Amino acid sequence: MKHVFLLLALLVLSACTATQPLPESTSTQLKPPAYRLMAGDVIEIQITQRQDLSGEYTLGPDGSLFLQEIGRIQVSGLEQEEAEARILVALQELYSPVSVSLRIKRFQGSEFVVILGEVEQPGKYPIQNQLSLIQLIGEASGFTRDADLSRIKLVREDGTIEPIRINLKKLISNGDLKQNLVLLKGDLVVVPRRPLRMGFSSLNELLPLAQLLLLVLVTYNQTN
Repeated sequence: MKHVFLLLALLVLSACTATQPLPESTSTQLKPPAYRLMAGDVIEIQITQRQDLSGEYTLGPDGSLFLQEIGRIQVSGLEQEEAEARILVALQELYSPVSVSLRIKRFQGSEFVVILGEVEQPGKYPIQNQLSLIQLIGEASGFTRDADLSRIKLVREDGTIEPIRINLKKLISNGDLKQNLVLLKGDLVVVPRRPLRMGFSSLNELLPLAQLLLLVLVTYNQTN
């Protein structure tokens, strides 16, 4: 009986103390490529010297912005700062001094992917031009401490039955870029919890039981 108590106690204690936290991902430092404006996008512009021209605008079918007194300004294919600069140049032909700020209110051309599981901010994210898996994880503020980087699943909307299995540990340790897939419209990314982490979490809850077993063992030795 004494040996049974001792073996059980040692197993529980060793399991409870064997956890090693997974290194945090550095993907939070990565950002997706800048969005390029396209037809149907809604933008908000502020023109300090002409508040009557300030407001929200929807880009036309050709991707242009129409301003009264200015006419059409082609901004399709431009990044936010490039579009802002082009609008400023057009305004400077009539007004001086003048300043412009531009903000994208809605991405008409955005498609979405979903990431669930062990990331800090699971949810739906737009695909701005191209979005890789690492960039998506960066957008989701990185992994949680319980994330299993070796068993990430990618489910495609194209009717593929079997999910794509991704091992980001190969990318981190060996530079295997094949693991960093470019995401497509409707993709679902699932970052699972590490099985051992779940087991250890349960065993940690058994620590009081291990202490009780040791107490029983000590008491048993003292009385025999």
